[in-house]
Amino acid sequence: MNKPRFILFIALLGGSGLAAYLAASHDPAKKNEVAQTPPAPSTFQEQQSSKRSEISAPLPLDKRRVEQMDPTNYEVTVSNIELEEVGLRIERESQEQLRKLTDRYQLTANQRREAFPLLVSYHADYTDGLIVNGFEAQPPRTNSLSSELYLIFDLTQQEIYQEDVEADNKWWGEILGQLRSDLDRSLYSTDLEDTTKRSKEKP
Repeated sequence: MNKPRFILFIALLGGSGLAAYLAASHDPAKKNEVAQTPPAPSTFQEQQSSKRSEISAPLPLDKRRVEQMDPTNYEVTVSNIELEEVGLRIERESQEQLRKLTDRYQLTANQRREAFPLLVSYHADYTDGLIVNGFEAQPPRTNSLSSELYLIFDLTQQEIYQEDVEADNKWWGEILGQLRSDLDRSLYSTDLEDTTKRSKEKP
């Protein structure tokens, strides 16, 4: 083998060795890239598990269809046909009041079943002979429907209900105060007019 061919052979051998080295040096990078990609599936699994837990966790009551959860038919019947009209009116108004309470305080089905007989008992037109959901209606035990409803609420509902009752009492106090002041003012103006008339009628 002559010298030029020997130099070319050495150059080719060195080039192939360099290429092999570079290829080997790039493999760890690829391995690192492959090693770094697995966390993505774990993140995906975490997202899946979190979504799964959100689905399995109970929704807040305000997002549930509370009306559909309760199969009870809230009805008022009567033992005497003469009370039928009164019973229908009490049923309609008590159902409407129950719906408002459910919307405001997110009553559960059990709470609704406890509240409806109370609404019937404390209705202004309550009378003996009413039947609520198949059971004889009981007359009111106290003078306050609020205190009866308060007992069937949970702690969160009780706090909200108490705030509402206080706000309602304050509103009625302001209305009554305004009515009293208007009445006093009208009485004062009437007395003043009478006094003026009497003074003019004197000789």
